[in-house]
Amino acid sequence: MMTLLPMTFAYAAGPSQLIGFGTMYGVDGPFIDSTFIRGVLGDELPWVVGSAKGSLSLDGHLQIAARGIVFKDDPSVPPELRGINDEAQFRGLVSCLIENGKKVGVVNITTAGFPATRSGDSNIDTFVTLPDQCVAPIVFVSGGKWHRQLVRCNGSPISEPSRRENTAVSRIGLSGTTWRKPAGLTRPAPVLG
Repeated sequence: MMTLLPMTFAYAAGPSQLIGFGTMYGVDGPFIDSTFIRGVLGDELPWVVGSAKGSLSLDGHLQIAARGIVFKDDPSVPPELRGINDEAQFRGLVSCLIENGKKVGVVNITTAGFPATRSGDSNIDTFVTLPDQCVAPIVFVSGGKWHRQLVRCNGSPISEPSRRENTAVSRIGLSGTTWRKPAGLTRPAPVLG
């Protein structure tokens, strides 16, 4: 799986939008095979991103339009994988810092899979259930079959992801940015038809 790393600062585009982003960074360098960012495991091979943009709303609406998320043209990547995506699906992952007593915890929420092309294109449009507080949110794009929620409190994992899970991450929160869910905020009813 792959992971994209923080590259740009967040912006809030509207009153209901928690964060928005216009770029992502492919897993590379020291982030390869690393859990440095919030315990999310980076791929064991480098990836690149053509383009990515998206947003996360206060009600948990996550939208990501990713294009060209593929293996890097690099000697560490087997020749048959260079320049392609070998994952059938990409998932979104939202990571939030939370208060855990007097300590800081991390909550990582993954989405179901969305179709991804061999050229690394995918559109993720879904809702996630945000914790009551979400400090410095980060959005990742991941591949693979992982579909669990990973929670880390005080550095101790409750569950661990398997290899090849995380494709892309974009930092979309500023340090110290905190969101607390307003009382009574609920997800809108889905529109059928």
